[in-house]
Amino acid sequence: MFTLMKMVFIVMPVMIKETTGIMITEETLVVAAAVLFVLDTLVMDSLTISLDFNTYLRRTVF
Repeated sequence: MFTLMKMVFIVMPVMIKETTGIMITEETLVVAAAVLFVLDTLVMDSLTISLDFNTYLRRTVF
């Protein structure tokens, strides 16, 4: 997660500036980081829930 945040804050503005010539401000980065954080937590939660459900099914059925 920390590496993801570092990549967003350091690598992304440089890449966007090089490709489009648009300078990205800190506010945009904060919004992007918040969105990524929410998506990351949602994806991780759904993954753990599905894994728990699979183990539960294995225990009860087999």
